[in-house]
Amino acid sequence: MPSSAFLSLFLAAQTLAILPHGDHDPLFIEALGRSLSRRLALAHVTAKTRPLPVVAFDTARRQFSSAAILDLLAAQADPPGSLRLAVMEPDLFAPGMSFVLGQADAEARVAVISLFRLREENYARRPNPRLLRERALKEAVHEIGHLLGLPHCSNPGCVMFFSNTLADTDRKSGWFCAGCRRRLPRGVRWG
Repeated sequence: MPSSAFLSLFLAAQTLAILPHGDHDPLFIEALGRSLSRRLALAHVTAKTRPLPVVAFDTARRQFSSAAILDLLAAQADPPGSLRLAVMEPDLFAPGMSFVLGQADAEARVAVISLFRLREENYARRPNPRLLRERALKEAVHEIGHLLGLPHCSNPGCVMFFSNTLADTDRKSGWFCAGCRRRLPRGVRWG
């Protein structure tokens, strides 16, 4: 669980900063922010689009390192006093994994998600904007759950279930299960 200093800062701020990186549809990003605000009962702000962090790109893998991105976000502390969620288009990886849909650093209060593997068109299927929004919301809530101190959950229907595959993401709900809701820090409202 997070420290009491972390919880005090979180409860004082109650703000989620959405940090788009690279090319994005601004309407998609704003809709994701509104959905997260409703789901988590948090105010949100959308920062200006930032360039992709080229120092986090692994040329051999042709993917971005999620750990390197989290380190960069932690060093920036912008905007101050908020939970920060970077949203990127390119594919992400973590050490020992071929890909990740997202990753969080609870201590630094930063998380990142990638839309790359959430898009139907990357599997030679027709684009499905509704499914992309649903998947992005699930992955964002999952990573924010980690920022709130929640671990992975063994319930395959819980949003905190670890997605090894896109089928895991599609199968799970976008909501915390009863056990995870009980673990949320006091004072965190649930929309």
